[in-house]
Amino acid sequence: MAKNRRGRDYDPTRHVYPTRESLQLDDAMIEAVVSIVKRGNFRRIAFMRVGVQPSTYRSWLSRGQLEINRVNDGEIGLEHLTPKGRLVLALEKAESELHDNVITDVLEYEGPGAAKVKLDFLSRRFPKLHQRGARSIDDETGEDVHRDVAELLADKLANFLDDS
Repeated sequence: MAKNRRGRDYDPTRHVYPTRESLQLDDAMIEAVVSIVKRGNFRRIAFMRVGVQPSTYRSWLSRGQLEINRVNDGEIGLEHLTPKGRLVLALEKAESELHDNVITDVLEYEGPGAAKVKLDFLSRRFPKLHQRGARSIDDETGEDVHRDVAELLADKLANFLDDS
């Protein structure tokens, strides 16, 4: 038994993840990862739960995206996708279904503070359209524009000094 730098025994052959030789991307693994993502987890967590190293799943996703790009360019058909390409499609579908379900739940919520919940959701989902913070009207165009706090304070100070 080997010793670590603190002098404790450890087994250097013990791996947290399976070895590369034993790890194969197949339909069962795709389904396992997709089911974890559908429950609201991030891709990273899903792959960790099935024992795939980050470098491995990043490689799979990168290669799968290249296949999807080839499908979009008309070079290959959907029926010719490898498991990596099918993984990318399945993950995108699972994430879009999850987002759709969450959006529906939030927008249909009618409990206490429903308006605040919906506005918070909209400001996070569409930050450019529903900015939090100060807003003002542009003097020249009359449009509602977002201004940062420093600009607003500078304008208020200028108005205050003009009045005095």
